[in-house]
Amino acid sequence: MKTCLVVLFLILLISLSAIEVGGTLTQDTVWSPEDNPIIVTDNLIINEGVTLTILPGTEIFINSRHIHDLEDLNNGSWYGSNDGKIIWCHGNIIAEGTEDNPILFTRHQDLEKFFWGNIYFDANCEWAVFRECIFEYSSLISLYAGYTVDCVIGFKGTNLIVNNCDFYDCWGGVYGVSRDKQIEITDCHFYSDEEVVYQDIGYPNLAFYIYANNNSLNNGVIANNIFNNHFRGLMHNIYVAYNSFDSWDRPSSTSVNCTFLDNYNFVYNNTFLNPGIAIDAYDTAYIRSNRFIGGNYSIDGGYVSVIDNYFEGNSIFNASASSIYINNIYNNAKTFPSFICTTNEVVYEMTDIPSVYGLSNSYNNLGIDCEFAVYNGTMKNSIIVGNDNLFEEPWDYEKRFQNCIVDFPITGYNMIDLGGNIVVDPDSNANLFVDYAGRDFRPAPGSPAIDAGCWVDTLNWCEYAGGFTERFWDGNGDGIAEPDIGPYEFGAPALCGIRGYTRKNNDNEEIVPYVLIHNAYNYGEFVISDSTGYFELPLLAGQYEFVVQRVFYDSLYLFKTVPDDYSWNEDDIYLTENATYTNEHLVYPAIAKLAIDNYPNPFNPETRIRYVLSVSSETEVSIYNIRGQRVKQLFKGKAKAGEHLITWNGKDENNHPTASGVYFAIVKSNGNQQMRKMLLLK
Repeated sequence: MKTCLVVLFLILLISLSAIEVGGTLTQDTVWSPEDNPIIVTDNLIINEGVTLTILPGTEIFINSRHIHDLEDLNNGSWYGSNDGKIIWCHGNIIAEGTEDNPILFTRHQDLEKFFWGNIYFDANCEWAVFRECIFEYSSLISLYAGYTVDCVIGFKGTNLIVNNCDFYDCWGGVYGVSRDKQIEITDCHFYSDEEVVYQDIGYPNLAFYIYANNNSLNNGVIANNIFNNHFRGLMHNIYVAYNSFDSWDRPSSTSVNCTFLDNYNFVYNNTFLNPGIAIDAYDTAYIRSNRFIGGNYSIDGGYVSVIDNYFEGNSIFNASASSIYINNIYNNAKTFPSFICTTNEVVYEMTDIPSVYGLSNSYNNLGIDCEFAVYNGTMKNSIIVGNDNLFEEPWDYEKRFQNCIVDFPITGYNMIDLGGNIVVDPDSNANLFVDYAGRDFRPAPGSPAIDAGCWVDTLNWCEYAGGFTERFWDGNGDGIAEPDIGPYEFGAPALCGIRGYTRKNNDNEEIVPYVLIHNAYNYGEFVISDSTGYFELPLLAGQYEFVVQRVFYDSLYLFKTVPDDYSWNEDDIYLTENATYTNEHLVYPAIAKLAIDNYPNPFNPETRIRYVLSVSSETEVSIYNIRGQRVKQLFKGKAKAGEHLITWNGKDENNHPTASGVYFAIVKSNGNQQMRKMLLLK
C-alpha cells in the first residue's frame, strides 16, 4: 500500500510539472528545461512562418505505438490513425543543446517495441537545425499514399543542419530531398540494436537517404559521423567524408548508394567495415583515401576514380571500362581487371585471381604472395615475386614482361621477354624491400629496383609515380636519376602540392571544416578539409584552377601554383557564408573550464579527440609518447570557444605509423593545460 502511494505521488508530481502539447503552433514558441518533460500527446503542427526554439536540456516525450512484427507495421503506419505521433513543421525548428545539456527526443511510453513517429519538414520550411540532440525510438509514418517517412528527420526542401547528434534505436536517421536548399549532417552517431528495432519485421533501417534536384555540387555534406548497424545511404550530389560505417557483416547492406544519373559524388577518408556493398556507384563517384575492411564488395558499378585507398578482404565488382585505379593497396582484396587503368597498385595475399594485369594502361604495379602472379598482356615496370603460381591456367594469350622484377624465368608457353627485366632468386625477395614481412614495400638500400629506368624514353608516363610527383633519385651514384621499378621511389624528397586551412572570411578567421576542394578539370584530384579545417593535396608542379565548395558558404574559383622545387603552396582558403539563421531565444550556459577526452579508447588506428574551450584563445593540441617526446602536433592556432573535434590517425610527424602503446593528447589554451591518456592497440 505504501509503495502504491509513492508511485501515485510521483505520477502526480510529474503530471503537475509536465507540459502536454499537440494541435497547432500559431506563434513563435520556446521550450526550455523549466517545462520538462514536454509530452507530445497528439500530432503537433507548426504553422508556416512560426519558429519553435528548443533550449539546452529540454526533454520531449512523444506518444508512441507498438510495433512488434510486420503486421503491426503495416496496420498502423498511416498518419493520424495511430498512437505514434509526429511533429509536422511548415515553419522552423531550432533545437540547439550543449554537450552537458543535450536535447532529448524519445517515446512517452517507455515500453519494449514502442516507437513514436518522426519530425517532418515540408517544402515551406526554411530552417531545420538540430545540434547536440539525442533521438530515441523513432519509426516510420506514411503521410499520404506513396510517401512514407521512415527516418527521425524527414524533409522536402529545407536548409538542414544536424550536428553532434545521437540516433539510438531509430528506424532511420535523415530522409529527404534538398531541392535548392543545403544539407549538413556532421559529427553524429547512428546506432541501432537489431533486436530492439526490426527483429521479426525484416525492414531495413536507413542512416540517411538524401538526394538533390540539381547538379550544383554544393547541396550536402555528410562528414565525421559514426554509423553502426545503419545502412543503405542513398545520395545524389553530396560528398561523404571522415565517416565510419560498420554494417556488422550484413550481406544485403549498402553503405553509400550513388544511384542517380549525371551526379558527382565525392567519397573521402571514410572507413567501411563489413559491408555488403560499401559504395554502389551507379553513375559517377570520386573515391579517395578510404579504408575498406571486410564484407563482400567495396565498390560496385559505374565510372569511378579510385585513388589512395586501402582494401582488405573484399572485392571490387562491375566497374566501368573507363574507371581509374591509382596508388591503392589490396590486402587479400580482389580487383576488377577488365579494361581498367591500374597504376602504382600494391597487391598482396590475394586468392583466386592474378595479382598484376597486363592491360594497355596498367603499369608500375606490385604483386606479392598471391595465389597467381600474372594475367594476360604486357606487364610494365612492375615487381612480381613470391606468388604461388605463375597463372591460373595456360590460356592462349601472351604474357609479355618489360622492365619488371620477377622471381621466375620468362620462358616457356606464351612467355615473352621484351627487355629490361631483372630475374631474382626467390630466396632473396625479402632484400628487395624495407620490411617484406611488415608489408613496407619501399625499396631497401641496395635493391635492384632502385634507379632501374623504364621501358620508354620519356618520363611522362610517370606522372603518378611516387605519389603524384616526377621525383627520381640517383640510387647508384652515376649522375643519372631514373625511375625505380615498382610503385615506390627510393629516397625521394618530400611531396609537393597544396595545403592549409579552410577558414571563415571574418575578423576571427574561424575554422570551416569539411570543405571540398577539387581540380576544376579533373575531379579525381580533390581533397576535403578535416574537422580542424586542415587540407593537404599532393600534386605535380604547375598551375591549377580549383573549385571550393561547402554548404552554407559561397563557392570559390581560385588559382593556385604548385612550385617545381618540391615545396608546398601553403595558403589558407577563406569562405563567405551564404545562408545563416538567427534566433534571439538561444541561450548558451558558460563552459566552466578546459576539457578533453577521446573516442574510441583503446583505438586502432584512429581516435577522435574532443576538447572544449571556455574562451577563444591561442591553442595547441599535440600527441606525446610515454617518454614525454612529442609525436605529432595536430593543431596550433586561434580556436574559438566551444567544442572541437580532431582526429589522430596514429602517425607521427613524418607520417609513419606509431607503435602500440600509451600516448597522451595534451591541449594547451589560455594558460591552462589538460591531458588525456590513450592506448593504441594493433
